[in-house]
Amino acid sequence: AFLNKQDSIVNWISVCFECGNVESSKNYLASMENFKEFFNKIGLKVFDFPEDHAAYYDSLNQVKKHRR
Repeated sequence: AFLNKQDSIVNWISVCFECGNVESSKNYLASMENFKEFFNKIGLKVFDFPEDHAAYYDSLNQVKKHRR
């Protein structure tokens, strides 16, 4: 969701990278590739294959276990 200075929602967007569906409260011009690039740039990893996702998060869990 996108908020204004009064913390009211001014726009929202829902993106499903698995099925390629996008829903938004306003019209959008971005492609799925634009969304993927944006999310990766802000640190929300997007993967092309489910096994890549699992390997990434499994490795994060291993790092967390070693830090305890």
